[in-house]
Amino acid sequence: MFWADYISRCGGSLTIVDIDETNLSNCKILLRDFANDKNSIRFILGDGYNYIDSSFDFIYLDGSDDPAEMVRQFEKIDRSKTLILCDDFHTKGSALRVTHPDFQSIMANESHEMALYEPVPAQ
Repeated sequence: MFWADYISRCGGSLTIVDIDETNLSNCKILLRDFANDKNSIRFILGDGYNYIDSSFDFIYLDGSDDPAEMVRQFEKIDRSKTLILCDDFHTKGSALRVTHPDFQSIMANESHEMALYEPVPAQ
């Protein structure tokens, strides 16, 4: 809802990908009031990995609880231009901590860590 609110005020687009049709239906209900002429909200049923491409300025990774899957998704992202926010970094980010130490940790509360990876321009 945060991102839908942001694009309803500032413009842009939001793409939501989930493997569960019920989750997507719930998102559609929650976000129906944010649709307007300035933005676009797309809902895609499928594996988010298949939709990662260089067209995104920001990607929020919140897939399965498998650290290897988070690494696979992360490594597919164009990290020279895309801001990446990873959810549940305290569990899923264990492998990324080793291979990509440039994350900024964000403690959501005493037991929930998120992490932010800022774009590193290509040299």
